[in-house]
Amino acid sequence: MGCTPNYTKHEASLIVFKTPKMAFADAGFVHHNGEALKIVILVVGQPVFTLELGRKICLDGSCLSKEKFIHKNLNPLYPRDILQNIFLGKSLFEGQNLVKQDGGFKQRVYKEGFYDIYYSVKNDQIKFKDKISKILIKTKKILQ
Repeated sequence: MGCTPNYTKHEASLIVFKTPKMAFADAGFVHHNGEALKIVILVVGQPVFTLELGRKICLDGSCLSKEKFIHKNLNPLYPRDILQNIFLGKSLFEGQNLVKQDGGFKQRVYKEGFYDIYYSVKNDQIKFKDKISKILIKTKKILQ
């Protein structure tokens, strides 16, 4: 991605990142500075998954445009900033079907035959699940 961003927030988290093409789940870190994110999953203290989100998306050092990464690894109909919004706990699809709840919000976004998304942000937990695309992304901050 060029130069390494200066991350200002570092959150220890339990992270699940599962798609039809890859599956990782363990403790790790979410580093961010408001513009760029770096998600690292560790196994026995060693990084096994590194996802960097900025102008491009880099998976373990291999970079693609946001559109190409999402088309290849997620769902071509997803918005280009969907991963940033998930990991930052922001609303998806311009807030479509957003329901506020105590400590956060939830969304259900459905397009017949293309995606069936349940997304919730509550306190220190984020869960994104697309039944049709078979994608699950979850984070839970580890209290320090």
